Amino acid sequence: MSLPMGGHLTHGWDVSATGRWFRGVRYGVRRDTGRIDLDEVRDLARAERPRLIFCGGTAVPRTIDFAGFAEIARETGAVLVADIAHIAGLIAGGAHPSPAGHADVVSTTTHKTLRGPRGAMLLSTAEHARAIDRAVFPGLQGGPHNQTTAAIAAALGEAATRFCSYAHQVVANARTLGEELAARGFDLVSGGTDNHLLLIDLTDKDVSGKVAAKALDRAGIVVNHNTVPYDPRKPFDPSGIRIGTPRPHLPGRPRLGDVHGRHLDHRSGRGGPHGRRGGDHEGTGRGEGPHGRPPGTGTAGVVRRGTGPRGPGRPARGRRSHGRFDGRPDGGRVVPPARGTVPYGRRRPGRRTDRASAGAGAAPSVAEAGPGPFTSSPPSPPPFVAPWID
Repeated sequence: MSLPMGGHLTHGWDVSATGRWFRGVRYGVRRDTGRIDLDEVRDLARAERPRLIFCGGTAVPRTIDFAGFAEIARETGAVLVADIAHIAGLIAGGAHPSPAGHADVVSTTTHKTLRGPRGAMLLSTAEHARAIDRAVFPGLQGGPHNQTTAAIAAALGEAATRFCSYAHQVVANARTLGEELAARGFDLVSGGTDNHLLLIDLTDKDVSGKVAAKALDRAGIVVNHNTVPYDPRKPFDPSGIRIGTPRPHLPGRPRLGDVHGRHLDHRSGRGGPHGRRGGDHEGTGRGEGPHGRPPGTGTAGVVRRGTGPRGPGRPARGRRSHGRFDGRPDGGRVVPPARGTVPYGRRRPGRRTDRASAGAGAAPSVAEAGPGPFTSSPPSPPPFVAPWID
């Protein structure tokens, strides 16, 4: 599948090693529907007689027809390779059809919807197993990473027993998100999604995908800029963004609406994350702190000594290694170092920052130390306004 149409770089694209070792003939999606045209795939396969046919990709929001690809591969004598890296977790949970029984070889990573460690797997029929084993070792791999193999086994064990409701809810979330975005006038490639991801074409919004991704990142929403089918812009500054929903529905996490509601409450001052009041970045607001800590003991702010359950003279609860003590015997406090400062206990030429140099007095604060390469905080970025977001 062509890379701008949603395929993957390693599927024979020119700049990839696979594109230099093999001659890739690419298929795409229909301009009117945004979906794979199997008739085009069949015509190309009959004309080119390829040895390999890849199905799957990196930005394909619709169900992949493994049976249709398998029929074309059998007709033309090709080996069918199904790349399920992005949908492996959905397949494990029964929320997407499986390529098993259709594809001769199945490739997947283990760190996407499968929620495992950074790694990958190749599965094949017995006919191709020996050739793949020898190609991996000693052909490409110097030695296995046993800790990664063990982590993959743990991830597969979890996927085999606990993924059904998770996978179906991920798809339901993606469809709901797509419906809401479409109702707000956003152009979704193929008109929606059948899996966990959405590909949004921003051409009619007069903004590039890179600008949109940066704007959303500042709002705490991580997406990536991505090419869209028949993209008029260059690949490094494309017209689209890609959004996925596997993360918000991890077990134990609140629903999407609850997350957004709490975020808005924090912004409006009605009680932010961890029970702190909105805008109180020093953790001294009312309410229960993180992990059941008492008020005023949030790890992001001031931790007072001599007031906690751990006894006199001890921090209530907090990370004393991230702060700086004032050395007073009557119960001082831990203040996190400002951004860009040297952590407590480290020295640099021309200034001592440890308690021994300060004696009984307080260690000099950032303001007292004056400007310098280690104490001056970087300037705050200018506010970013994206008028197309309503």
